[in-house]
Amino acid sequence: MKMSDRGLAELAGHEGIVSRRYKDSVGVWTLGVGHTAAAGAPDPITVTSDMLIGDVMALFRKDVAQYEAAVDKALSVAVTQTEFDALVSFHYNTGAIGRATLVKSLNAGDRDAASAQFMSWKTPSSIIGRRTKEMILFRDGAYQNGGKANVYPASDAGVVLWAKGKTIDVLALLTQSAPAEAGVDGASTPPVTRPTIRLGSKGPDVAAWQAIVGAKADGDFGEKTKAATKAWQKARGLVDDGVAGPKTWAAGS
Repeated sequence: MKMSDRGLAELAGHEGIVSRRYKDSVGVWTLGVGHTAAAGAPDPITVTSDMLIGDVMALFRKDVAQYEAAVDKALSVAVTQTEFDALVSFHYNTGAIGRATLVKSLNAGDRDAASAQFMSWKTPSSIIGRRTKEMILFRDGAYQNGGKANVYPASDAGVVLWAKGKTIDVLALLTQSAPAEAGVDGASTPPVTRPTIRLGSKGPDVAAWQAIVGAKADGDFGEKTKAATKAWQKARGLVDDGVAGPKTWAAGS
C-alpha cells in the first residue's frame, strides 16, 4: 500500500521542509523532509545550493517508500487509506511500527484501542500536537494540516533560518509532481517541464518558485515576487527581466 498525496502532504506538514542542507539537532547533515545519507543518494553534504521544491518532494516520495513497506509488513489486517497514512506518519517519526502496542491492538481487531494508543507515544511533549493529529486521522479519517507545509531556508553553515519560513500548498505540488506511470510499451511518460511564469501567473509552480527566491509562497506572482525574481536573476548573471523561463528555472535546480 502507498501513502496518498494527502497523506504525504500531511506528513510534510508535520515534519517541515528545509530547501537546503542543514545540521539536525545531533549534527547530522539533512535535507528536505528529513533526508539523510542513511536514506540513500543524494548525500546532503554534497548538496550546497537550494533544491527546487518539486525535487525535494520527489526525494521525499522515494524516502517514504521504506516506511510504507515497513507498515505493510507489520500489518496482518486490512486498513483504510487514512489509517495507513496515519500509521506511516507515526512510523516516520518514531521508527516503532514493529513494536508499538497500537499495531498489536489493530492486528487483533481492536481499532478503538489502537486509536487511543497513539497517545502512548508523546515524548517529548512537543510531539503531542502531531500525535493527536495522527490519532484523529486514524480514528476519524480527517487530515488536519490543510495540505500545507512550512518551507525554511538554511545558512551556509547548516543552520535552519526558522524566522524566514514560508507556508506553501504542498498538496498541490505533490499532485502536480506525481510520478508518471509507464505506458503499455513500458516507457515512462516524460516529466512535465516547468512553465514560464511572470507577473500575474498563479498556481503551485508560482509557489515553488517563490520558495526558491524567498518571496511569500502564496502562489500569486505579484510585484514583490517579480522584484525578488529580478534580484535573484541579477545575482546569478541572468537577464533580470523578472520572468521565470527555462533558463531561470534551470539555474534554480
